[in-house]
Amino acid sequence: MQVDDEPWRTATLAPWSNPDTWRQWRIDWVAPKGTHNLSVRATDGAGVVQVVQNASPVPDGATGYHSASIRVIP
Repeated sequence: MQVDDEPWRTATLAPWSNPDTWRQWRIDWVAPKGTHNLSVRATDGAGVVQVVQNASPVPDGATGYHSASIRVIP
């Protein structure tokens, strides 16, 4: 996961059940007050990191990071 423009952080992954399912993940982050952009990317079993460019899932699978803007309030 990436918070704003900080370096990428490595997430802790849930146990793997089979190659055709997504895995839950978690990351510890003390969220400071304000608006933040969170981005996530995947890494496959061979260690290849997902590319940032968005592409349709047809014919070779979707690509692109998922991002969301959040606001932390006290």
